[in-house]
Amino acid sequence: MEPINYFSPSALENLIGQSSSWHHFLDKMVLNLNPVQNGGMEHDFISSQLEIFQALPHCQSLSLFLLNRGNFEFEHHTSLPPLAESWSQKQFLSLIDKKVIASALNTKEGFLTYYGSNGLGDKKLLLLPLEVPEEILGILLMVLDRPLEMWEAGLLPLVLLQTRQLALMIHNKALDHQIKQNEALLRQKIVGRTQNLEQAKRELKTILDSVKTGILIIDQETRQITNANKTALEIMGYTKEAILGAPCGTFCLKDENTCPFTGSGLMEKPNHFESSLTKSSGEEIPILKTVASAVIGGRPCLVESFVDISERKHLEHQFHQSQKLEAIGRLAGGVAHDFNNLLMAIMGYCDLTMIGLGKDVPQYHYVEEIEKAADRASSLTRQLLALSRRQVLQPKILDLNQVLSEIKKMLLRVIGEDIELIARLAPDLGLIKADKGQLEQVIMNLTVNARDAMPEGGKLIFETSNVEIDEEYHHRHPVVTPGPYILLTVSDTGEGMDKETQAHIFEPFFTTKGLGKGTGLGLSTVYGIIKQSNGFIWVYSECGKGTTIKIFLPRTQESLLASEKMLEPMSSPLGSETILLIEDEPMLRTAIKEGLEMNGYAVLDASNGDEALLIAQRYSNPIHLVLTDVVMPGRNGREVAEQLTPIHPEAKILYMSGYTNDAVIRHGLLNEQTAFLQKPFTPKALACKVRETLDHPVQHQTV
Repeated sequence: MEPINYFSPSALENLIGQSSSWHHFLDKMVLNLNPVQNGGMEHDFISSQLEIFQALPHCQSLSLFLLNRGNFEFEHHTSLPPLAESWSQKQFLSLIDKKVIASALNTKEGFLTYYGSNGLGDKKLLLLPLEVPEEILGILLMVLDRPLEMWEAGLLPLVLLQTRQLALMIHNKALDHQIKQNEALLRQKIVGRTQNLEQAKRELKTILDSVKTGILIIDQETRQITNANKTALEIMGYTKEAILGAPCGTFCLKDENTCPFTGSGLMEKPNHFESSLTKSSGEEIPILKTVASAVIGGRPCLVESFVDISERKHLEHQFHQSQKLEAIGRLAGGVAHDFNNLLMAIMGYCDLTMIGLGKDVPQYHYVEEIEKAADRASSLTRQLLALSRRQVLQPKILDLNQVLSEIKKMLLRVIGEDIELIARLAPDLGLIKADKGQLEQVIMNLTVNARDAMPEGGKLIFETSNVEIDEEYHHRHPVVTPGPYILLTVSDTGEGMDKETQAHIFEPFFTTKGLGKGTGLGLSTVYGIIKQSNGFIWVYSECGKGTTIKIFLPRTQESLLASEKMLEPMSSPLGSETILLIEDEPMLRTAIKEGLEMNGYAVLDASNGDEALLIAQRYSNPIHLVLTDVVMPGRNGREVAEQLTPIHPEAKILYMSGYTNDAVIRHGLLNEQTAFLQKPFTPKALACKVRETLDHPVQHQTV
C-alpha cells in the first residue's frame, strides 16, 4: 500500500471531491479567512474560529489553552463542546507532567499526535502549537475519532494552515483597524473560481518549496515546464524565469526508455526510475525521478519529483570497490594460508638438511638458496594476509612520532639523496594501539611509492596531528566513525594520479610501474593493515600536483608502557619435556615433529582434535606443552585446548596459525596473554618459542 502523502500537489484538489462534511469544513474555513472582527481577544471571536476545527468530521472535541505572558503558565480559554472543559483541563495538566506539551512546542512538524494511556483511555489527541516567529501563543488540543494516519490525504495541510491563521489572528489583535479595512478586499479575492485558484497556487507554492525534493510541473500537451519548486531550481542551477516555459527535454537526457513522452507513455500511476539531468553548468548529474499524472488548472500535467543521487552513486561505487577488495582478499588469504603450510615444510626440511650436511658440502649451498627463496615467498604470503586482513596483529600502545623517528634512517636510505624528507610532528600527539611492525610496513610502502613518483627528486613530507571526527565529517564520509583520531599525512611533490588511477590503487596486483618493477601489493597491503587496525585511509591527488595520503588511526587513552627488555634467544634452545603436537597437514606435522625431536623433546603427534584427546586420555605421564594449529577440520585449536586442560592441567598451550577468524584471535587481534607463533616459521624460531612458553609461569588463558 502506498504511504499517504499529505503534501501531494494533487491532494488538495482530490479533497474538494470528498463528502459534504468536508465541504462544510472548507466553506467555514474560507469564510473565516477574513481579519479579526471587533478586535481584541473576545471570547465569541475565538469560539467562532474553533468552530472551524469542530467542523472536521474526525474531531470529537477541542480545547484552546493560551499562554499567560505574566506568569508563563497555560490557561484554559475555550472548549467545544463546553462539556469537554473539565476533562480537557485535567488532561492538559497530565500532558504537562508527561512532558507531552513540551514535545509539542519543540516539534518542527507543526503538530504532535498522542495516543493516550494512563488515564487517557484510548483517546487520540492532536496537539497544534499556536506560534508566530519567536513567540508561543498557546496550544489547541483536539480529540479525534481516528488516528491521523487514517485521515484523507490533503486534510492535514489545511488544518495546519488554519492553525497558523488562528495564531496570526490572535497575535495581530492590535491591528484590528487595519484588518477591518482589508476585510472587504479579502472577501472579494476568495469569491469566484479564479480567486480560489490563485489562493491555491500560493498554498501549493508554500508546500512545494517546503520539501527537499525537486518538483517540476510539465504540461502534457506543450511539454513545457509550467512550475518548479525551490529545490528543483537549486539542484539544476537555474532561475525560475529561465525554467518556466522551456521544453522539458532541454534539461534531461534523451532516454527513449525512461522519457514519459517517448518511452512508456503517460503513466496513470507513479513511476520511479533513475535518470539524469543537465545543470546550468553543463554538468550531467544522476537523479531518482518519480513521474505521476495530474490535472492542474484544468490542464493535464506531469508532476516530476526528483532527488540528486550523486552522493549515493559515489557511496555505491565505494561499496562495490570494498566488496571487490573483500572478495579478492578472501581468495588471497585462503591461498596464503595453504601456501604457508607448504613453505613451513620446505623451510623445515631445508634446516634439517643443512644441519646434516655441513657448510663444506656443495649441496649445502643449494639447500641454503632454496631456504632463501622460501623466505622470500613467505614475505609475499604476509602481504597477501595483510591484504585480506587475516594476518595476526600484535597491537601495542605506540607513539607514532617515536615510530617515525626510529624508522627515519631507513627511510633516508630508501629515498636517496635527491629527495628531501620533511617531518612535521605534533609535539602533543596522542597515542595509538597498533602493531608496530605492520605500521612500519605501511610507512615503508608509502615511502617507496612516493620515491617512485619522484624520479627527478622532490619532497616527501610526513605530518602527524590530533584530530576529532565530528558528525558533519561522518555525514560526508559515512564509513568513518566519529571520535578522536591520530592523523598521519604523507605528501609528495611527484607526478600525481588521475581519477581513473585513484579508483584502482588499492586493488591487489594493480600497478603503474613497468614490467618486473612492482608486485602491485604495496598499497593494497597498506589498505588491509589500516582497515584491520580500525583505521581509515583517503587519497588526494592530481596529475602534476603530487599526492597526499591521509591515514586516520583511533586515538587511545591508554598509557604508554615502558619497553620490555628483550632477551636474546639461545642459539639452540633444547629441552626434554613432552609435547603434544596437533597439526592436520601431514608433511608439516612430520617436519615440526622431527625438528622438536632433534632438540631433545619427546613428541606425541595427532592429525586432529579427536585424535589428540584420545592420546591425552591414554597418556598417563605429564604433557608439558600442547602445540596446536588454530584452524583444523572438526574441533579447532581453542576447543581442543579447553578439553585437554582438565585432563592434563599441567600442560601449557602454544597456538600456531597463518591466519584465523577464530575466537583465539578476535578480529585478528592477538590476546596479549596467549602464546602464539605465526606461520611460516623456521625450526629455530619454533624451538625458541617452545622454550619460552615452557619456561613461562603456568597461566591458562580464556579466549
